Amino acid sequence: MRGELILGLGMAVLAMGCEEASEPASSWSPSLVVPAEPAVPPEGLRPAAAREGSSVARFGSHLVIADEDTSALRIAELPLRHLDGELAHREVALPGPPAQVLALSDRFLVTVRDPGLLLAFGWEDGELVELGRIELARDAWGIGVSPDGATALVTSAWTRVVSVIDLARMQLRQELGVRREPRGVVVLPDGESAYVTHLTGSALTKVEGLTSEPSARRVAFPAAPARLIDDDYREQRMDAASLAYAAVLSGDGQRLLVPRRALGAGGLRPWAGTATVDALWVADDQPVVTTASAALQSRLDVPLERRDAEVRGQGPIHDDGMASPRHVIYRRATNTLLVVSESHDRLVELEAASVDPAARPLHSYRLGRRGSRDLAPSTCGAPSGVVLSEDESRAFVLCRGARAIAEVRLETSPSWVDEPKAGEPKDVATFSLGHEPLSELAARGRQLFFDGELSALSADMACSGCHPDGRDDGHVWQDAHGLFRAFPQHLPSMAGASLPGEPRQTPMLAGRVDPEGPYGWRGESPTLARRILRGAAAHRWWDGGGWGFEGELLDAADALAAYLREGLHAPSEDPRPLTPEERRGQALFADATTGCASCHLPDGGEYTDRRVVELDLRGGLPGHEDRETPRYRTPSLRFVAGTAPYLHDGSAADLRALVDSNHDRMGLTSVLDEEEKQALLAFLERLGGPLAEDGTSPVAFAPEPAETRPLPARPSPEDWTRAPALALERPHPRCQAKRLDGWVQLRCRKFVSEIAQIVGDGRGVTLAHSERYVRTERDRWEVIYGQFEEVDDAIVTFPIAPGDARLFHLVHGTAQRWGGASLDTRMVISELWRPGEAGPTIVVH
Repeated sequence: MRGELILGLGMAVLAMGCEEASEPASSWSPSLVVPAEPAVPPEGLRPAAAREGSSVARFGSHLVIADEDTSALRIAELPLRHLDGELAHREVALPGPPAQVLALSDRFLVTVRDPGLLLAFGWEDGELVELGRIELARDAWGIGVSPDGATALVTSAWTRVVSVIDLARMQLRQELGVRREPRGVVVLPDGESAYVTHLTGSALTKVEGLTSEPSARRVAFPAAPARLIDDDYREQRMDAASLAYAAVLSGDGQRLLVPRRALGAGGLRPWAGTATVDALWVADDQPVVTTASAALQSRLDVPLERRDAEVRGQGPIHDDGMASPRHVIYRRATNTLLVVSESHDRLVELEAASVDPAARPLHSYRLGRRGSRDLAPSTCGAPSGVVLSEDESRAFVLCRGARAIAEVRLETSPSWVDEPKAGEPKDVATFSLGHEPLSELAARGRQLFFDGELSALSADMACSGCHPDGRDDGHVWQDAHGLFRAFPQHLPSMAGASLPGEPRQTPMLAGRVDPEGPYGWRGESPTLARRILRGAAAHRWWDGGGWGFEGELLDAADALAAYLREGLHAPSEDPRPLTPEERRGQALFADATTGCASCHLPDGGEYTDRRVVELDLRGGLPGHEDRETPRYRTPSLRFVAGTAPYLHDGSAADLRALVDSNHDRMGLTSVLDEEEKQALLAFLERLGGPLAEDGTSPVAFAPEPAETRPLPARPSPEDWTRAPALALERPHPRCQAKRLDGWVQLRCRKFVSEIAQIVGDGRGVTLAHSERYVRTERDRWEVIYGQFEEVDDAIVTFPIAPGDARLFHLVHGTAQRWGGASLDTRMVISELWRPGEAGPTIVVH
């Protein structure tokens, strides 16, 4: 029977040496609380399965669901069952919205966003009770636990804090200030260090000294370096990443695998970059892939960058349904990764042993059904977390947009690597959570906000893809005649005419959209709903589509506006009183001479009069200047310290740069001396800004120079006929490999038009085909079907050495009128020689 379990502040606390620590403090402030002696964690604190948190976890024979929208946990017994049309479960009320749960062997941990808390729950006499709590920085989100269960790390997203916690004593040891939006946590097997992902930018934070004195430093981690469009703006592109909500270790513990969005990368529909899973060697913090290789092609003479109107740049071309990766777990039974995409109702299974797991999915499970209309909602919208059953045969996915749990039956046969299957919802059972907290209109808007599969609203990316949590991705986009593109980027030409663009940074939405209007950088939209309609037209790829959806779009815009105002959780304000310096800055801000408050009205906490004024801000970014009359709407300063970069084009990297480059265009700041500037900046940082300053230093990625080794003598064709077989990491029914001295040869029976090497050293590599089909004079790669078996032997030969990382892309292509080629990925061959291994790991997927 489903019941209600309401847990208040007076819950039972077990005697475990943490009574004092469980009492909440009056307010959070950075501190250092290091126990005199490190505690030996009880056996019960060992992680039960995954050591990283998720929005759903398996705790013994129960499923624990973090329901952020109702500030509650939902506890369901396995196997799942329906009761009165909903999931049979118990509800546990919490003091605020939960973000993640993580199961230990006899208890589970929960992070609460506001107020920032870490809670521990367990069973006592058959009842679920709270075992302890720790007050943390506001917006507590991600959680990771060391393998021995001694230490937990919690990220507080908005306040930019990583908290180090002694789990045995339930005591806070230390808080570390890091850069924007820390989210996922992975503790390494030695328990001494951990990696933290961020929603903005590509760099990671590495926390070291977990058993002694923790410290944090930044680690450069370029985004999808093998998929860059060209060498222009290479450094900016490699740092242009977002949506790194989570990470996981490979099965051998040698690589950190991070799904995210590479905003500067090429691929299908490249207006918003492409989804990727980037890999980092944990031994030396070096990326597995550092750069793209020189383009080696076997047959097509069409340049890589001209192959398709929707394909830009070198790199694997894929359409995998993971446009907005939200969570990832490792499936040990099959050595694969399971990734859920927030903007697609899919669970994607990837090859964990590959140099580039996202290059070609092994399996894509569709989680929900849709109606016949384009804007019909999915029965499993916005997948946000995934956990495996004990035998790893099933996955449980939280569908936040649809307020449901999906139970997915996973593939187990190795034959599935031959052709990716579009998994049907028949393999999925869906259980409604019920308990809808929003109005009917706002609940519909929530589904639309997270849905990237609606052609009338977007293409590939949902609203949440650029506005995670309703905030901003910290990115500057290129607005080309109302069509947005990842910036900076040379757009493809149409009919020989290039598309110029103007830079526009992503604005924050949460807590800033209560006024009726106007909206837009130039105030061109009188209402929020009208701005949403304009955005729908700007975020579609190529044709601006959506014709025939006018009536539905009007309804959708109203629903989205309702959700933005009712459903988004704005960051909580810092409750402490202003410091003397901040009060002085407030006085300067309000002073008529300085003039800041004349446009940024403090009334109501919005800090804007929403007027459109002429303001010449040109000259910020060379080559990307506004060509129109320089008129801009006064932006809100609420939460301003957490939304860098600044100005419409992102040309001011931080608040200090904004004040220094003002030149009296926005208030008379030239009259301020250094002390007054510091006071003004202190006040601006208090306007709903983050709590902690970044204690890490920026780093620039500088790949270590590759060692040039002499190539071994190349085997002759006769030598290859006698060469011994080499086992592939995952047996493939269409491919055989041989190894001879320092060489490997793969022969895959698959009809492909071209083989291209995407990653790795190209010296000595040969790419060939067996000539088993007829070419015509009209088109040298056209196949005359019916005259032969539609199979071609693709032959890839390359030298091998320790430290190798190579990727080969096998595609079938057809000629197009404008001189490009439309490509269909048939296979990906990955070679990786890992440190300490006797030979290379080769997978075909």
